[in-house]
Amino acid sequence: MSRIRPGFEVHVVADCPVVIATGDAVREFAGMIRLNETSLEIWRALEDGLSNEQIAERLCLLFEVAEREALASVERVVDELSRAGALR
Repeated sequence: MSRIRPGFEVHVVADCPVVIATGDAVREFAGMIRLNETSLEIWRALEDGLSNEQIAERLCLLFEVAEREALASVERVVDELSRAGALR
């Protein structure tokens, strides 16, 4: 199960949610990750401590997508956040 690392937060910039690093995390990541509606929901679910499978189930209910498609989206977003150092 992935967890958001301390120092990574979502902020809204020009009406677009983005993940940025704050505090000491800026030393490792000085950019930002733009989130769409789906990836923002995945971020929120990670904040809630849900597993990838639980997040996919939530996406199925919210967006009326197939479970396989939802899980692929979760894995893609989690991979991107992990590569940026936002997850542990």
